[in-house]
Amino acid sequence: MTKNFTKSTLFYFLLITLTVSCKDNKDDDNAKQGTHIIVRPTVNKEQFMGASKPLLASNTGQQKLSTINTAQEVQYLGDLDAIISSPNESTSTLSSTRKAPIAQAGKLLASANATSPNNTQPMSPGTRFRLVIVKGTLIVLNEVYSVGQRIDIALDGQQTYTWFALSFDNTSTNIPMPNSAGVIARTALENQNFLFAKGTLEAKTGVNYLNLSFKRLTARIRVKLDVRGLFGRINNSTTLSITKNASNESAAKSGDFNIFTGNYTNIQNSKALTAAAMFMDPSGSDGAVKIGDFYTIDTADVAAGNLKLTLNEINITLDDGRTRSFRKANSIIYKNAYKPKFGNHYELNTRLIEAAVKVKNIYWSRSNIIYNSAYTDSYRLKSNPGGSTSANGDTEFWNWMVNTPNASNYGQVDPCTRIYPAGVWRMPTRNEWTAIGQPDRKEESLGLIFGAQYAYIWNRDTDFPANNSYDDNNLFLSFGGYRDSWGRVQQTPIGVGLGLLASGQCHYWTSSTSAGQPIGVQAAFSRLIWGFSWGDVTYPTSSADNGKNIRCVRNIINN
Repeated sequence: MTKNFTKSTLFYFLLITLTVSCKDNKDDDNAKQGTHIIVRPTVNKEQFMGASKPLLASNTGQQKLSTINTAQEVQYLGDLDAIISSPNESTSTLSSTRKAPIAQAGKLLASANATSPNNTQPMSPGTRFRLVIVKGTLIVLNEVYSVGQRIDIALDGQQTYTWFALSFDNTSTNIPMPNSAGVIARTALENQNFLFAKGTLEAKTGVNYLNLSFKRLTARIRVKLDVRGLFGRINNSTTLSITKNASNESAAKSGDFNIFTGNYTNIQNSKALTAAAMFMDPSGSDGAVKIGDFYTIDTADVAAGNLKLTLNEINITLDDGRTRSFRKANSIIYKNAYKPKFGNHYELNTRLIEAAVKVKNIYWSRSNIIYNSAYTDSYRLKSNPGGSTSANGDTEFWNWMVNTPNASNYGQVDPCTRIYPAGVWRMPTRNEWTAIGQPDRKEESLGLIFGAQYAYIWNRDTDFPANNSYDDNNLFLSFGGYRDSWGRVQQTPIGVGLGLLASGQCHYWTSSTSAGQPIGVQAAFSRLIWGFSWGDVTYPTSSADNGKNIRCVRNIINN
């Protein structure tokens, strides 16, 4: 039995070996007797522009943050604010400045053979490209291939072929084919990372190697839109544009491409970029950071102060599920010159932050700070200015100057400074509270938006614009009670009979002390049918282990 098994095993082993050997010999014979093309694709390295001159935001109407790096600046846009930064510009190793996109593509293709090997890199596995090989006027090959697959093409030997290849540097199989005139339509190339290569092949009998050296025929402007300072997620209906000059024409352009001449024609503005076409920041940010690419054939120089990121419409899904929309087209201006080149990569980083409301020349947050550990950014401004309740004892009522609401490191941490971006906000001082005086209005709202609310309202300064994107255009301070040393929420406004009988208090913290004791902000109200009693705002000292609301102010230096 064992002897028969051994003979059987040896027989099958010899049979497999013979089969493989014959197959290898057959492949070798084919390679020797026929003409085969082995394709090896590479692509120009993208040149990241980042060395010496920062593209800073325009100084017009801006406010500098005292704790923000001096290479970043804040632009006040009316309904929201933006912290702007851009990596610096350096000299490209690929090409010099060219004025016209029509000429640029042709020049890049003409210099394809002169490109240094150090400027190329293998294409990523899985990247798709279309390869077309022509003999005379006859197309002998027209296939879409994937980088990494074995590509071995049989052709006639001792013949001259022309070829061209194109790719969008991704895994999509939807790669266009030129028409009979050799033209690829603009609509197929709009905002695509267009790669192109062409050449001739003198096919010899045996194995030939076709090195596809793709050239990048666009400049890339990558925008990183960060709305973590708006405390929500980027809605897919958000739209952005790259614009320039006083006319706000698009700086992102596309055109028809001719594979024979290497020129673009029919150049037009590209469409706006929607957030649906952007991708999430891979570092993780609860959907609040998205990255999008503009690919442009426009290589005309843009003078200093004329490059703009235009926020056509920003839609944010808030923590409470509502959508906050900023439909005014805001343009963020970069003040350095911009000189785009094919194959170069530029980045514009924009962090949007919630606009403050200005009262007595002090910039106040529009709602209270809360703490929610479920988010990457646990320190947040509440989605609405409504008051706190007993359900919020551990998230909205803060012990005095601690790192989390119930912490005991009293007086050590200003939680407002930890709101993203760090250092934009801080706790107000007693002097800032007293500077705004007593409220301009005292209101009762019965449950239409935030439930029953009792609030003090300070009118915004007359030179400060109204903003319909937010729930209130003024400083709206709700009554929410406080959390005592035992963890019980006290004096939250309650009402009986639709508020005919009601009472409650508001308690807020300042960052100031008196005789070593922290100073709070306090007021009370009561209602007995038709009689309403509103108390004045006072500033008593309090125990640091009492939980109170905190309303932050901007940590800015007014220019």
